Amino acid sequence: MNFEKLKQLDYFIQSESTGTPSELAAKMKVSKSMVFRYISFMKKELNAPICYKQMKETYVYEEKGKVCLEGWVWERE
Repeated sequence: MNFEKLKQLDYFIQSESTGTPSELAAKMKVSKSMVFRYISFMKKELNAPICYKQMKETYVYEEKGKVCLEGWVWERE
């Protein structure tokens, strides 16, 4: 997974501006099938509560929260 693309996808979902899957693929410069893979990864591996709102034609988070993709953070002792 390209983490920059995941961060970009998170931004579009947070702002409720993904558009349709085809529009989102164009915005992200990836294939539509890759969009579905990224969304599936976020749902399954990151437990992101993503759903598609047909009326708005956009993906949204069903709950408030944030996806953390910054990597490993060392704890100080």
